[in-house]
Amino acid sequence: MKNLVPELIYDEMKCNRYSGVLCGYTMFADISGFTLMTEQLMLNGSEGAEILSIILNKIFDPSIKFIYQKKGFISNFAGDAFTAVFDEREASVINILQSAKEIIALFESIGRQKTRFGEFDLKIKIGLSYGDINWGIISGDTIKSYYFKGDAINNCIEAEQHCMPNDICFDDVFLSKIANQSNVDYQRISKGYYLLNKINDVSNIRYPLLSFNEEETIFFPSSIVNLTIQGEFRKVVSCFISFDENDNIDDFLKVVLDLSIKYGGYFNKIDFGDKGGIVVVIFGAPESKPQFLKKAVMFSSKVIKLPQTNSKIGMSYGVAYAGFVGSNIRQEYTALGVSVNFAARLMTSATSGKIALGESINNEIRHLFETSVQENVIIKGFTNPINIYSIEKSKNNLVNQAPFTSRTHEIKLIKNYIDQSNSANFQGVVHIKGELGIGKSRLVDECIIDYKKSVEILTFVSDELFRSSLNPIKRVLCDYFNINTNNNAFQNTKIFQENYNKLYMIQNANPEELDQHIEFIANIMDLHIPDSILPSMDPKIRFENMMYSFEYFIYLISTERPVILRIEDLQWFDADSIKFLKHAINSCNDSSLIVIITSRIDEDEVFTNTSEWCNNHELIDLKAFTLKETELFLKNTLGCLELPTSTRDTIYAITEGSPFYLEQLIIYLMETGAFEDDLTLKSDNLNLPNSIDSIFLSRIDQLSNYIKSFVKKASILGTIFPIEIISRMRIDGSVNDYLIKGIDENIWVSMDKFKYMFRHTLFRNTVYELQLKSEIRELHKLAAREMITVYKEYLDNKASIIAFHMEKAQQYNEAVKYYVMASNYNFSNYRLDDCINNLDKITELKSYVTKQEMYEVFEKYAEIYYLKVDYEKSIIYCKKALEICESKNQSVKINLKIVRVYNVTNHDKSIEMYEEIESLLDELDDDVKAEFALSRGIILLHSAEYDQADILLDRGLTWAEKTSDIQMRTSIYNYKAYILVARGKYNEAIKMYKEILLTKNEIKDYYGLTNIFLHIGIAYYYLNDYQNCIKYYKKTLENAIKLHDRRSQDAAKINLANVLKDIGQYEKATSYLLPILEHRKKNNDGFVLIYIYNNLGAIYKASGDYINAINALEHSNKFGVEYDHYKATPENNLLLAGIYDDQNRLEEAIEKIEEGLNLAEKHDVSQLSLLKLIEYRVKFKLLSDQQVNQQKIIDSLIDYGEHITDSVLKAYYLKELAFMYKVINKKAFRVTKEKVIRLLEEVYRTIPKKEIIDNINEVSNL
Repeated sequence: MKNLVPELIYDEMKCNRYSGVLCGYTMFADISGFTLMTEQLMLNGSEGAEILSIILNKIFDPSIKFIYQKKGFISNFAGDAFTAVFDEREASVINILQSAKEIIALFESIGRQKTRFGEFDLKIKIGLSYGDINWGIISGDTIKSYYFKGDAINNCIEAEQHCMPNDICFDDVFLSKIANQSNVDYQRISKGYYLLNKINDVSNIRYPLLSFNEEETIFFPSSIVNLTIQGEFRKVVSCFISFDENDNIDDFLKVVLDLSIKYGGYFNKIDFGDKGGIVVVIFGAPESKPQFLKKAVMFSSKVIKLPQTNSKIGMSYGVAYAGFVGSNIRQEYTALGVSVNFAARLMTSATSGKIALGESINNEIRHLFETSVQENVIIKGFTNPINIYSIEKSKNNLVNQAPFTSRTHEIKLIKNYIDQSNSANFQGVVHIKGELGIGKSRLVDECIIDYKKSVEILTFVSDELFRSSLNPIKRVLCDYFNINTNNNAFQNTKIFQENYNKLYMIQNANPEELDQHIEFIANIMDLHIPDSILPSMDPKIRFENMMYSFEYFIYLISTERPVILRIEDLQWFDADSIKFLKHAINSCNDSSLIVIITSRIDEDEVFTNTSEWCNNHELIDLKAFTLKETELFLKNTLGCLELPTSTRDTIYAITEGSPFYLEQLIIYLMETGAFEDDLTLKSDNLNLPNSIDSIFLSRIDQLSNYIKSFVKKASILGTIFPIEIISRMRIDGSVNDYLIKGIDENIWVSMDKFKYMFRHTLFRNTVYELQLKSEIRELHKLAAREMITVYKEYLDNKASIIAFHMEKAQQYNEAVKYYVMASNYNFSNYRLDDCINNLDKITELKSYVTKQEMYEVFEKYAEIYYLKVDYEKSIIYCKKALEICESKNQSVKINLKIVRVYNVTNHDKSIEMYEEIESLLDELDDDVKAEFALSRGIILLHSAEYDQADILLDRGLTWAEKTSDIQMRTSIYNYKAYILVARGKYNEAIKMYKEILLTKNEIKDYYGLTNIFLHIGIAYYYLNDYQNCIKYYKKTLENAIKLHDRRSQDAAKINLANVLKDIGQYEKATSYLLPILEHRKKNNDGFVLIYIYNNLGAIYKASGDYINAINALEHSNKFGVEYDHYKATPENNLLLAGIYDDQNRLEEAIEKIEEGLNLAEKHDVSQLSLLKLIEYRVKFKLLSDQQVNQQKIIDSLIDYGEHITDSVLKAYYLKELAFMYKVINKKAFRVTKEKVIRLLEEVYRTIPKKEIIDNINEVSNL
């Protein structure tokens, strides 16, 4: 029982009395400050309206209780005011006075309301009177209404006008009833009006509250009587009708009541008060009927023509709070908000016999009605002048043509791509762009439906709300391997392994590759294989391997049969998923793969530019249907050969050819029986929704309260909602039944047996926005709590979505907690963009974050941007962290991060900062000192300042040994060994590296082992101990394969190829490099390609394959320019110059030498001497006809040779000198030749490279 009607009305109706008069006291109470508060809160949208409702109910509830406890009742509500009646047969004048004083005391106590949008002072003014009150019951054809009116009501309203805030005023009539009351203190304030001061020594009478139970559907529709929610936000049309009183007023009100029902409105109230006689009718609440805007206007057009009432109408359209106001004792279902107030103002400003429209409603119905405008009208309560519109007549021509486009062409193009993939190895990308609802997904559905048996279709989708890293990839893999989130981790891991084993049966499967990839595929789905080494793997390497494993998975299944990657709404995809997909597409060069992408129009195309994804690329820009295409669509959908032109034109005018709108509208029209047998629309033409929102609202309103509640809860979880969460959200009834019902109602589709997806984002958003903010907050809180329970085994992985729900629930401390958890998880998994999003959220909620937590946030930002090579941002966040550092140790740690950036970008600045930090060492903890020593030592080492580096690393070692940081100690030893290698102390370096190996084994740092194996191999290489060198390179490769460390595998193979080149095994050397080359080319990894091409060029040159050598070396130089990395270019140019010299292309050789010398001075000084030597030779050849100048070259070379101390370089120098002497000095040639051969033989004994033998043979043959 909602107590929507005064008990007096029920009592009289039972006695068959439908009108009458009672004598009593009247009260009109009006809240001052309400208008200001309303305008301020409405600036904050629907949440402002909800806060407004809470405040009203907070104040109305006790006020109403005070009235009913004194034998009074509420006759009417008026938004911010109400009228009360005290029948003198039951209540005395003291009753109403005490009630009024209690209400004033209430406002004085709680009148100041604090909200998140500001504080508001609410006061109340109360007017009192006495006299006759007329009441009446209006009986419509299907429903009744009632009213109260009379002088007593008009007079109390007038008395209120003489009040100041929190005052009680009364008139002469009321005064006559208290003339003999000595305990009432008052004063005269104006002629005929008095101010109540106080009531003396009167006991506070309170009568018990009575309850009654009546059939309220007599007066109100069941949609209100059975409504289970307090209120919601809806777009409504507010219709205020002013009329003059006359003897036939009841007849007029009956007609208006019946018309409101006919046109789908809610007959809110009849009010005789400060605005005279008015009727308020609301359209769009509590139910949104089809095309309610049009119906509202047609209703008003009928009412305004009713005779002898001198009517005028104001109409507005906008979002309002639609719900119950009052208390359980007495309440009213109504609409509140600025747009409702605006309709009342429009009514008062309208002229008799006219309908005044606001601009918002005019914009919505102007395609249906012709309107005129009165510009710049000043309306009470509104600061700026506004335009008021009046309806002139209905429009007849409703056809608006849309731009022409054809679907036949697009379907043919997409199917052609799929057909090509079926007949041969073919890769292609079709990217379909278009506005929301333009039919992108529907087009794809039509294209692929015939191929579901012949191709593998993988559908990637992302949720607009939760764009977390790799979610689209994870969903596809979970679906493919049948992972059920209802299972525990052990069960899912077992299911995955069983299904993964099926991949070994594919003809092109490589068992070794599959063995390597299983852990990474599992890791994408947050599954963990027992005894996995992944937790100890470097996050970046782990992330890259996940990408390679997904790439191999797509490649492998595409070799078995053609694969379609269907990517829906690319604009919502995270950057990591896009990267994974691009790599996967590039891997399928020799298999069949079609990618079909849909996305919204994206002007900046940050994520949706797919033109580089594949050489075969088609972009389809989808437009709305033309009139002709709309007709064809309607015929196909309705299954008819002929369609009435009027039906086509009307539907096209409403939908403007939007395919989704058309589809939804046809479903709606068929469900509501809107078609005649010949498919003409039924004559009243009222059941045509005028917007997609209207269709959704109508469909929602037609659902039962139970399914409606379920749909609302599902909308909280996003476009995609998991069953294991929705089933725990306090669902009344069978979840399975609701899911089936949702499918039947075209609300959602089943993605798999574990999750469902709303058929359209628009529908989900409409449902979500319908709910009260307080209700939304509670549901988000419930969702978060249930996720914490369900996902307890992998909470860190779900922390982002839990934090999102906590934030929406305004549980900000909890939100911060889970955003921090999410940021740690994402950082440790190298999901850097997700981590930045988490940190952004924490920063937004900084008032709930401690200073230390904020420091850690800034520190993490700095680290992420360093990893992303965005050095400017890294420094910005380092400086933010410095501003809130609480110790010198923290400060120095951050400054070391800044120095790390300056080591790359500003060497002088880094030196300056190192010196500043060094001056503070005595004040720092040992771990920070050790970190400084390692950082500075590495820079000194790379600058070839080995002595200083060694001294500093020794100091660092002393500090590190005072801590428990074993990794720091092994890192320092590692770089000390590096210095030994640089100084040529290879055996000492090997000894130190082997000691480090023992420590790495002890602490189970298996990835560290791989790195040390590689460095030991390099040291043996410099010792020319090729047997041990190859042994340790192979150990590196074996360990890297075991650890699935692709980068280290590649490094081992490249170094093995280099050794094999030196001992003349050219074919075996290239066999290591070519597979790496192909893989890195697919992934466009230009940085690594620089060195692979460099090594290949050296091998091809040594083997005499000059054509391939030149091609490889030029490729290396090209990638060096592209990536601004020139370390390999001097060596490339040295090799190219040698080739050009052998081919007598001396000018090209000189060009390469000069370029190489230039770059060697900046990037690789080790190549300088060799480039100089070949420069002497080429210049000597260029002067073949100028013996004098050739002698000058020889003299210059001899001067240069005097400074050479390295035996290998010395041999090369003498070799060049012998060559020159052979040309101009036979005697000197013989001496030099013998000397060169002796020296080269001596070098070969320590450096047994094939290259040395080749040089001995070359000199011997001179």
